[in-house]
Amino acid sequence: AEDRRERLLVAARMILDRLDHTSGYRDPSIGKAMERTEAEMQRYAEGDLIGPSCGLDWFDSRTAGLAPGNVWTIAGPYKGRKTSLLRNILLGACARGASVSMFALEGSQSQTVAALLAMLATRRLVKWGRAEDAVLTPIFVLRGRRSEAQAQALAEARAELSGYNLRIYDAKDGIFSVDVVRSLIRRDKMLHGLDAFALDYLQLLGADGSGIFERMEGNARIMQRTAEEEAVTAVLLVQLNEGAIALMDS
Repeated sequence: AEDRRERLLVAARMILDRLDHTSGYRDPSIGKAMERTEAEMQRYAEGDLIGPSCGLDWFDSRTAGLAPGNVWTIAGPYKGRKTSLLRNILLGACARGASVSMFALEGSQSQTVAALLAMLATRRLVKWGRAEDAVLTPIFVLRGRRSEAQAQALAEARAELSGYNLRIYDAKDGIFSVDVVRSLIRRDKMLHGLDAFALDYLQLLGADGSGIFERMEGNARIMQRTAEEEAVTAVLLVQLNEGAIALMDS
């Protein structure tokens, strides 16, 4: 309520949405649908990527980059390194100029920043041949105990991270409501030219007492619709339970 700019942006977006819906619907005939499909196929044919690269060749080759409107799900067990993979994807995309928003439903903004600094600093330490110093963790970074090489690597990492078009939201921003997350995605698209957003992790969104499966299905649908409407990539983390893992093993 205190953010006047956000109120104005939301009001403007509501007006634009209404104009879109009252200006007539696109022709749904198969002929027109095929024309749109051919145009999209041409986008894929013109290059390997139709969205920002995340710097991971194996990921880009399967996704054509962070393509507008696509939804990618990273699913795995507890402590399965899902967030580490997500952070590598986001750091690679940001390093290549992408605009990214991350919703840290687990952890905090400070812990996320410390983890990203540790990753960027570790990359430098390995490159410098200082493997013995490449033992950085978020807690290590927050405590401030470091060798001379670690301090230099973290200083360079801080300068690099500060130049990224990146936003990090945590619980203090009220992101446990799917409506708040959707509003922030729309706002970041308007203000920052958002290319992709990440949600870590889906089960924690909208924990309001409803059944977890119903809630996850509803949230996933809203995130998918938002990605399509805003022409951004959604990267959703999902924690698999023991039953799902057992089914995969069998």
